[in-house]
Amino acid sequence: MRHNLQAWYLNLCRKLRWMLTCLRVFSRKRATCAEQLEILFLDSICAIPTANASLAPLPTTLSARIPQELFERIIDHLHDEIPALLACCVVCRAWVPASRYHLFGRLLVRPLVLTLERLQVNCAVSLQGKERVLYGTDNGIYFDWLQPTCPPTPVLLLPDPVTQIDMLDHYGLVVFLSGHRLMTVPLEILDPSTIPRDSSSCTRISSHVTFFEVGTILGRDLVCVVKAGLSTTCKLLHPVTAAHPGSQGFTLGSYKEFYVSERVTSIHFLRTVLVAGTSRHDFEVISVETLQTQPLLDPSVILPETGKSLPKCLAVFRIGRDVLLCYNYFAVYVDSHGLRLNRNSIWWRTDTIPIHAVALREPYLLGFAHDHIEVRHVQSGALIQTIWIDHTVLSLSPELFMIQTQDGRLLGLQFED
Repeated sequence: MRHNLQAWYLNLCRKLRWMLTCLRVFSRKRATCAEQLEILFLDSICAIPTANASLAPLPTTLSARIPQELFERIIDHLHDEIPALLACCVVCRAWVPASRYHLFGRLLVRPLVLTLERLQVNCAVSLQGKERVLYGTDNGIYFDWLQPTCPPTPVLLLPDPVTQIDMLDHYGLVVFLSGHRLMTVPLEILDPSTIPRDSSSCTRISSHVTFFEVGTILGRDLVCVVKAGLSTTCKLLHPVTAAHPGSQGFTLGSYKEFYVSERVTSIHFLRTVLVAGTSRHDFEVISVETLQTQPLLDPSVILPETGKSLPKCLAVFRIGRDVLLCYNYFAVYVDSHGLRLNRNSIWWRTDTIPIHAVALREPYLLGFAHDHIEVRHVQSGALIQTIWIDHTVLSLSPELFMIQTQDGRLLGLQFED
């Protein structure tokens, strides 16, 4: 009987593989899902247990189910074979755990469930040691462990939503944006075992802030505060010892200030300079020592044609001696003089929603769109993995990338090194 079931299942899989091959001809986007589906069925064949073998248990870090889009694609494309699939379901149910194990085993990036609590999270930051995390929510800051054993705990209650949060690890200082006000609070007082603090425990640094960025230039930790309009004023702040009587720890003091004639949409820290992405679709280089500003790209450089709207500046990364400029449709390499290098450009998928955020974890470059995440090799630009998931980006820290799915789950993206 078992031999007959196995032969019948193999025959069904051959038919499905033929149908999947046909699907690749008609749709590039659906081809990716078809390949994933083929892997699922091929691994199911390999996972058929013998009389003396048992299914290997799933690692505890894996998601509790196969990605929902796989099932949706099956029903969408193979709707005429529903009776066969239903019959196959009974036979294959015992093989699903092993199939799931092999399927996720082929993925570079895996989901790490941080919490199942339904929080309206706007941003997040992992703390030093990568074992703890702070969430910025609509009513304050919450504390949680990356391997949660209990729900997130409120540690700071605020009247306005926390829309951005970061950490100065060496100074034990939490920096966050709430109600367009830049504020700081010592990490040591955010104790989850005590009653939550309120806004009186915070220090207001600046008002009418659009966004801020934390980074290091020439060995100095800095916070760049951006007040953007038709033009932009940027203030550089650095940690200083709190001078108020009775106060302890650190706060932020003024370091330097500069002006950009365009609206600044992003700030990036390189080793010796700041780079500002502007609404004019250009990157501007700012010397922290002289505060002089100049275009990053040489005027002779012509960016690739997209046939769509003008490219939007997203990120800048130093890759060896070269600089990688990331836009919402592509990424290009330039040298230290702003001249295009004779290297292949990295093109994001053009058949989906454009990329709106980019992160680097060498040797991989991650592009985040609202409905998917692309993982590419930073040197060759080759597409390594596509993660189809509707999400909101919470943190692009190299220590831990965090997203929140539409159903409220908080996920970290865990790399298999």
